[in-house]
Amino acid sequence: MIKIADVTKHYDHKMVLNHISIGFEQEKTHVLLGSSGSGKSTLLRLITGLTQFSEGSISINGEIMNAANQQQLVRKMGYVIQDGGLFPHLTVVDNVILVAKTLGWDKEKIRLRLVDLLSLVEFDPLLLKRFPQQLSGGQKQRVGLMRALFLNPAILLLDEPLGALDPIVRSSLQNQLKEIFNRLKKTVLLVTHDIGEAAYFGHTITLMNEGRIVQNGTFEELVAHPIEPFVTEFINAQKPPPELKALL
Repeated sequence: MIKIADVTKHYDHKMVLNHISIGFEQEKTHVLLGSSGSGKSTLLRLITGLTQFSEGSISINGEIMNAANQQQLVRKMGYVIQDGGLFPHLTVVDNVILVAKTLGWDKEKIRLRLVDLLSLVEFDPLLLKRFPQQLSGGQKQRVGLMRALFLNPAILLLDEPLGALDPIVRSSLQNQLKEIFNRLKKTVLLVTHDIGEAAYFGHTITLMNEGRIVQNGTFEELVAHPIEPFVTEFINAQKPPPELKALL
């Protein structure tokens, strides 16, 4: 469904993405994994159209993205970032339904979709009139997810959506997100630096470093058949120390 062909991106003469070519299958969860500065979030932003690439092409369902069709293609995507990316001056409900209202959806259609999403993400309807600053981190992420899903996009893009949450809330939301991904059968592209999170979510994992793809495959393939030392180094860097592992 998503095809990246020989894409590069420069910022002030610095190459952030170095001739990236990869495809992401329909109705699967794909993880972009890597340290800060590896290029994974930049690649996600290129797909959403928030950043323009320097060379190459991106296609969605065989349609190459360009200036003429970009807005139309982006409407087929939902985008979630850390802390939900909510507008602070809008209530929860206004954040969630903003794009649908802009597109002219009628009130009943909006109401029915909102009811469905409240149930899906297990969000308390009594919080709909609150403002983002009155919500917890986990609640903000649920609101951001509802907004991203409101138009029922075929593609869901998430940029480190759980990175700012405490471990207990993060674990709970991980379980809920995986259930939602499995139920909705969407094409999901998730950015993280956490190897455990990548292994939990990813049908495939794309490990990036310094703007290039190091290895793409399942978690088991990355562990058992690393194609260069960096793969093993990255995985081992996130293992618990032996003394802690013995207690688990």
